[in-house]
Amino acid sequence: MIKNVVLIIAGFSGGAMIAAAIFAIIVSVRVINRAAYITKTQKFIRAYEECAIWGVIFANIVFIFDVSLPLNAVAVGAVAFFMGTFTGVFLASLAETLKVMPIGLRRSKLTMGLGIVILILALGKMCGGFIGLNN
Repeated sequence: MIKNVVLIIAGFSGGAMIAAAIFAIIVSVRVINRAAYITKTQKFIRAYEECAIWGVIFANIVFIFDVSLPLNAVAVGAVAFFMGTFTGVFLASLAETLKVMPIGLRRSKLTMGLGIVILILALGKMCGGFIGLNN
């Protein structure tokens, strides 16, 4: 009994630390602020942050307790779409923060179609999420 309690506490603590680290990266890269600025919804930043925190908590619980959600293909597609959208926004914010975008654009001589490149990255992540959730 004590062994199980210790394992539960250790598992939850480890997951909580990973979740906190991921959220710290998201905050330091300013993904939420950048998305709010682009969409002109700065007044909802607090709500976006709350959704991010609850999403991390929910994902942590699903991962730790191996929860299986019965989702149909449409729901899996919607989840994969949101995963891809998040990844695309995160990568764009990270690249912008690290000033990688100008260097990469100069080296590749890409002057047009940057939005398409980001869309392709997000669609790739969405397809991967769709396949991963279906297995």
